[in-house]
Amino acid sequence: MMRNSCLVLICLLLQLPIISLSQSAWIRVDPLPQEKTIDEIIKIPGTDRLIAVCDGSTIMSSDDSGETWDISINPARMNNSYQCKGIHFVNETTGFINGGKETILKTTDAGHTWVLKYQGTTNIASQCFNDICFVNETMGFAVGISGKLLLSSDEGETWQLVESGVQSNLMQIDFADDMHRFIFSNGNECLKTTNGGLSWNWGLISPDIPPGHFEDGYFINDTTGFVFIYANAPLDVGLIFKTTDAGQTWTGIFSDHFAYDGKFAFFDDQQGMVTCATYDYQVKVMLTGDGALPGVRFRIPGSSGGQTTPSSI
Repeated sequence: MMRNSCLVLICLLLQLPIISLSQSAWIRVDPLPQEKTIDEIIKIPGTDRLIAVCDGSTIMSSDDSGETWDISINPARMNNSYQCKGIHFVNETTGFINGGKETILKTTDAGHTWVLKYQGTTNIASQCFNDICFVNETMGFAVGISGKLLLSSDEGETWQLVESGVQSNLMQIDFADDMHRFIFSNGNECLKTTNGGLSWNWGLISPDIPPGHFEDGYFINDTTGFVFIYANAPLDVGLIFKTTDAGQTWTGIFSDHFAYDGKFAFFDDQQGMVTCATYDYQVKVMLTGDGALPGVRFRIPGSSGGQTTPSSI
């Protein structure tokens, strides 16, 4: 009899949380703030607002330096499987998302609402434009696979296909200045323009850069920029090249046989970093305080003297 009473008491206790939860709305316990893969996060120009785009048709925004996040879903009424691959803002209120099925979404209220402005002919949900970049608030470009290049000259309201003349996958757009612009492919070649985009020329980034896979490019001012290339076999090495003449010539300044991927971030013309994925499943972070001058090495934070990797190739 005592055993049966205990079983009844246990059953009643187990039901109490269920009864309590049934009387209130469900809340997320873990993970917070959401579980979708974050594809890109930026700070909206001229504001302290952070905004991130994610898989699963999800957008995150924060107005308190990332302490708390607001979650919104289904921008421009996209379905739950929609991929938000990248995001770019041209001012405090106007921004663009490059997403699945080669779509471009636009916001004019800092990301609170979105409108579909372009959709490609593909039915592949994961096929996105790889990058969107605006020269100014009026003119912008979008690039994608198989040489696809789009141009907008009306603040992103409409987009027109531009004949790029190439079939390589176009990965990233970088501007040295108003006239010198680069569209990097997934190899060691790129489209270059010296007339602001009126015409483009296809060729090697530099004859000194060996065949490999383009990982990232970054210009810190009108003349100085960097590219990270992972060179193919037999080299199998991560390489950084630098230009100081708006991409006319490039000089090798870094090599690492353990780093196969690299992404740049610079805070000004001198202070910057590169983060590298490595073959031992770690992330290597290297800093520079002098604009990565040739002959001066990136250094690992906390290392004495900072001379950790070869500075020339």
